[in-house]
Amino acid sequence: MTMRGSLAIIASIATSVTGLLANKLFFTTAPPDSYLEFALFLSLIHQSSCHISRRIAKKLGIYYPLDKNDQSIWAVSLINSVALTLEYWSIALLPIGVFQTLWMLIDPCIATLRSRSPHILSIWVFRGILLFGAALASAETIAGMNVTMSLVVVAAIFFRSVSGARIPKAHRNDDFGTSYGHLAFLLTIGTMLIVGYTREHFAQTEHANTNWSIPSLIVLTSVLAVAGNYYARVLDHIVSGTILQVVRTGTAVIVLLSASTMEQDGWPTYFHISTQSPVTIGIFLVMAGAVGGIYCQTKEEPIEIVGTGKGYSQVDAYKGQLSTCAVARKSKWGTRAACCWQVIAWCFLLSSVIKRSKLEGPGCKFDGQKTGWECRSLYDASIKTQNNLPDEEKAVTFKVSPNARPRRLTEPTFYERTPLHPARPRNQFLSSGSLAGSTPILSILTVTKNPKPIFESDTAAFVLQQSLQSFRWIIVNDHTDIPEAMAMLTRVAASDPRIVLVNNTGNPGISNARNVARQHSNAKYEVCLDDDDLRELVSLEQAVWLLETNPHLAIVCWYMVSFGSYQDTTLSGPHTGSRQLSGNRLFSGSLYRRSASVNCSYDPALNSGGDDYDYWLCLAANGNWGATIPELSYWYRVGSGHTWTNLLSNWDKTFAYIRSKYPSLTSETWPAHDIPPSQPSETVRWGRPFDNWIASMSENSALVLIDSFGGNVSGRRTLQMVGDLARLGWRVTVAAVLHDSEEIRPEYYMYTHDVFSLPLFLRTADFPRFLTYLAESRGIKAFVLTESVFGYEALPSLVEHLPDNTMVYDYIHSIDAGPLSRGFAAMSAASGKYIYRTFVANAHVRDFIVKRGRNPESVYILDRGIDTGYLKPPRDITRARMRTFQSASISVAGACVVAYTSSSTNAPVVVEVASALASLLGRRKLLMVPLHGSDLQEAVRDAIRSRDDVASAFHEEPYISDERYRLLIAVSSTVLSFSSSIDNALVALALGVPIVSADDVQEVKAAFSSVETTAATVVDSIQNVSALAMALLANCNRKWVVNEETKKAAKRKLENTTASSILAAHLNHHVSSPKSTIGADAAVYSAIEHLLRDHRLQADAYEHQIRLPDYLKH
Repeated sequence: MTMRGSLAIIASIATSVTGLLANKLFFTTAPPDSYLEFALFLSLIHQSSCHISRRIAKKLGIYYPLDKNDQSIWAVSLINSVALTLEYWSIALLPIGVFQTLWMLIDPCIATLRSRSPHILSIWVFRGILLFGAALASAETIAGMNVTMSLVVVAAIFFRSVSGARIPKAHRNDDFGTSYGHLAFLLTIGTMLIVGYTREHFAQTEHANTNWSIPSLIVLTSVLAVAGNYYARVLDHIVSGTILQVVRTGTAVIVLLSASTMEQDGWPTYFHISTQSPVTIGIFLVMAGAVGGIYCQTKEEPIEIVGTGKGYSQVDAYKGQLSTCAVARKSKWGTRAACCWQVIAWCFLLSSVIKRSKLEGPGCKFDGQKTGWECRSLYDASIKTQNNLPDEEKAVTFKVSPNARPRRLTEPTFYERTPLHPARPRNQFLSSGSLAGSTPILSILTVTKNPKPIFESDTAAFVLQQSLQSFRWIIVNDHTDIPEAMAMLTRVAASDPRIVLVNNTGNPGISNARNVARQHSNAKYEVCLDDDDLRELVSLEQAVWLLETNPHLAIVCWYMVSFGSYQDTTLSGPHTGSRQLSGNRLFSGSLYRRSASVNCSYDPALNSGGDDYDYWLCLAANGNWGATIPELSYWYRVGSGHTWTNLLSNWDKTFAYIRSKYPSLTSETWPAHDIPPSQPSETVRWGRPFDNWIASMSENSALVLIDSFGGNVSGRRTLQMVGDLARLGWRVTVAAVLHDSEEIRPEYYMYTHDVFSLPLFLRTADFPRFLTYLAESRGIKAFVLTESVFGYEALPSLVEHLPDNTMVYDYIHSIDAGPLSRGFAAMSAASGKYIYRTFVANAHVRDFIVKRGRNPESVYILDRGIDTGYLKPPRDITRARMRTFQSASISVAGACVVAYTSSSTNAPVVVEVASALASLLGRRKLLMVPLHGSDLQEAVRDAIRSRDDVASAFHEEPYISDERYRLLIAVSSTVLSFSSSIDNALVALALGVPIVSADDVQEVKAAFSSVETTAATVVDSIQNVSALAMALLANCNRKWVVNEETKKAAKRKLENTTASSILAAHLNHHVSSPKSTIGADAAVYSAIEHLLRDHRLQADAYEHQIRLPDYLKH
């Protein structure tokens, strides 16, 4: 081989390896929802660079003619283009080691499709070895692929194999392509630069795993593409097909070796390369298969292609895959196919720029649709966070995912989104052993034998990231005999001083090992954790608080989520009482008081299952039982390999043995386990029951106190503020004092793990000290009240006990919201001396508060910009209504559809107006549609119980998302607005739907007094039912009553954002100032009394326990 050939081989391998690693680096800078765009971009770079490299090759005389009568060229061109895009997409989805292993399957697939080998048996043997090796090396990754990944990878291998299976007749010069290539190359790079700039990725280096920037990666990949294609043409010209196979195999070896040294993106984190691991064996077999295949190919006869003139050559049958560089652009169909593909790809990229930047904002997520690089705050682009993190702490900065979805049981992804799933918030609770204290409050007991990699990646990560950092984790090694597993246990134990690894030197078995673990426990509470299970990150903390505040109880359990090979939920627990006698209703991972178990141990006779059932009956026989936290917090993995023979066909025998041990335990002797009813006169204790210092990685932390998780307008506004703060890196804790609605609670989990419904695990008298405990343990900087009656009434006492560096803020959405006697705006005005700053929704609320004595400089309008690009009326209103109201009890085709919004107190007026409107409509149908809140729908339901004439007209919505909210307005004939929030009315006008309101609603009157009467009708009083009904009837009978100017004006108001009233900016503006206190706790006692008087069913833990399914007192 000549020196030129050797240099070409070295250069080709170098550019191929560097190009592949650079492409992977390129994808690490982008979020998953942009992978397809980058794949298209790199495919276009590859195709465009072919033209430039071809021009270079032409100057050096390296080109081959192609038969222009080859009519299949156009199909090959299209297949190659699709194959390139899928290949780059696969690079994005797979670790680079797995990608290279799988891509070594392409050559055998090509040879199989050609089927011209006289040495077919030998080649098939080596192909089988290669296939088996690839399966070993990538089995766990393939098993973990979702549908999208699987389809992309399989399609990529298929298209590359099909395109390479066609033996090229010859190559030829492409004069048209070389002139066109420069424009294509520049246009491709320019398009992607526009994408990156518009999505503001150049300034957001936090997405990159390296110090590379997007512009430098674009230049690097472009240069490597040109160089790689050039050297590929050189090798095609001067070496044989066997040498090309050797070059490709050598490239693969170097890539695999490089992948093994990469800290990330090389192999999955749970792959451990060793002499005995399946990965290593698989890679070895892949190499053996590839080398054997190359040897057999040396026996193949080359296929000679006849030609004359300069540049003609022979082309070996096995020179590999036909790239787009080999496609003739002078062939009419080849030119059209390639050009059309590139034009389509460019249009896709440009449409992405237009859609994501102009309509949806710079990378924001709306109703679960993935829309970009990073969701910036919707308040204003000028928000700057105070980020003074040391370099070593930046790696654990709190982050929320752009792919987050509500933690709702009806969500298709519910069982996949475990607490550690990348789509859940990350790095919320982090602490070190030194901060956690020397005396732990909880011992976590784990027994394991030959644990799988998920023990380190999932279970250990959960223990270190959950919110109760005052723990000691005792791991018992129950005779592990796999070196890799033992190394993993040692590695986990060395990662934190609170982790203790104990070897079970006695008899093996889970009961024996758990007894060993208990011997090393010195904490007040204990909990067993299987080596593959998880919990919600605040569950252990909740359970300890329940037992601390209820000393007569000994056990706490949660509802269970089964995930893995079997998916379901289980709603059992200690609340079922003596039903435990008929079978185990407690999970093995329940948390219990150590002092209650001094007379109990795990029975060695039950090493094969049933040991936990025996243990719980022992606690009950000793007079101890507990309560259930009715939240889906216990994540039990199914299908991980554990087999419990005692729980299968032998259960009857096991059950009889366990019950025989406790003959005196009956339903009559079963221990009482109720949480005592809360009393207004109970003593309020303020001291924290235990220390739990969670290291704060930044000072941006907020505690938001709300009354409930209801989905009314103010509730959704609070949710939006929490989301914006979380996207800016704030760790937000949310606490609700009432458990009367779970409507929007699942959506809070998109932004924080720290979500509490206090009555589910606390007695009412313990609410105040738990709130101050949260402020201390989380290092809370901002304590934010959002329309909470309890919060305002207890505020004087809370302020006295909050940490000195915690400032109090509140948010008021409207004047008339709140208790009947006085609204939240009046309560905020009266509490001014305890509140550092108040945020309001509009100027009317601000003026109301200022007039009642508040300092104007402490009250700020919090305008929230709304993206009006989503406000689009349906083209066919009739069809849209039929789709929207499929479950409605009446036909909606010609009905008068009225969307209504109101406070709960005005629900009877809504019913009266509906009744009057129904009489005016006669035989025409009426449909009343709520726009928010289960509380409003419940109030309307109460008001129509005795009104049979109008009951069928009211439609109910179990859950109203933002998308559903906009849709309900868009398909309505008119909107009846009794809410002081003008957002509903503005959205309606922006969609072209007229509104009806009354002078009593001050905000609406002030905002729409100048709007044309056909678009906004404001009657003199909310009690004028006939006038309201007549106005609604007029709107139902008219069409297109809102002109374009009114629509545009409404959109402008919705989009308005005032930079000086940004929530995050004000919360960051912290000053130390003395807090006014009353020096006594009279306020908190009064707040508890009012809470129990008005909302006992929703605020008392006792009331919630006795209403759980299958509850039994004894």
